[in-house]
Amino acid sequence: MADPVTIFWLGWSSLIAVGIMTLVWRENPYYRLVEHLIIGAGCAHMLMYGLLAVSTTGITPILAGRTLLIIPLILAILTFGRLTPWGWISRYPVALLTAIGIGILIGGALEGQIVGQVRSIGDAIYTAKDPFTTASATLAGIASIAAIIYFIYTKEHKGVLGGFARFGRIILMAGLGISWGMEFGWFITALGTWTENVVNFIRALMGIPY
Repeated sequence: MADPVTIFWLGWSSLIAVGIMTLVWRENPYYRLVEHLIIGAGCAHMLMYGLLAVSTTGITPILAGRTLLIIPLILAILTFGRLTPWGWISRYPVALLTAIGIGILIGGALEGQIVGQVRSIGDAIYTAKDPFTTASATLAGIASIAAIIYFIYTKEHKGVLGGFARFGRIILMAGLGISWGMEFGWFITALGTWTENVVNFIRALMGIPY
């Protein structure tokens, strides 16, 4: 028979798994209780992780002599101004964080999804050693261009442009379908893990090895 600690954690995970799966039936108090437990535990975990991050990446380096880190620490403290009568103070760190975040996001998206992809396609065509690789890279390049053309709204999609736009829409739909398929596969894997925990819990209670 499994040790009590293992049975305890299997029991908790099984109760949470069953509570989540009851949503398939309908929303109920059991599901809401599990939902609140997960959200509460997640918020507590993020709070402790954030406090630890402030300590290790902010306070400790400042005490070690890296005084410039006082600036982001002050900005972080100012974000809590939203909870005081001087709520306008929080606008400055939020605006700065938003501007920097958008800049990094746009730069990363351009490099990762457009420039990097075009570069990799060009390298694949240039270094291809067989017709299949050349054809595959060429098709990927045409599909990428067509997907970008689909988002051109300054010119009506007619003629050659319209054909490329329709082909780009098909490529986008295929990409989204694959993405959702992967998400569904992850869900099925998680569902199998939850079900396995429930079965293991029952087997542990019955003294059946697993």
